[in-house]
Amino acid sequence: MKIADMPAVKSAHIKCVGHDGTCLYVGWNDGRVSRYSGVPADVHQRVVEAESVGGAVHRLVKGKFPHEYLPPEDGA
Repeated sequence: MKIADMPAVKSAHIKCVGHDGTCLYVGWNDGRVSRYSGVPADVHQRVVEAESVGGAVHRLVKGKFPHEYLPPEDGA
């Protein structure tokens, strides 16, 4: 998923968040894109609706789902 395809969010560290039905994508302000595999749609919804998007990613996603950074050409 490309950053341009993801809705922007209000966050100090996160530019945008997207979901393709099975994976959560996080576009960071520094240009990196994370892919978290196996994230259910309800978790994505909770992240984007959270008062703190970064806090929700940390609390609900990090360490709970497989993570990888996408190569720049895949995430840009």
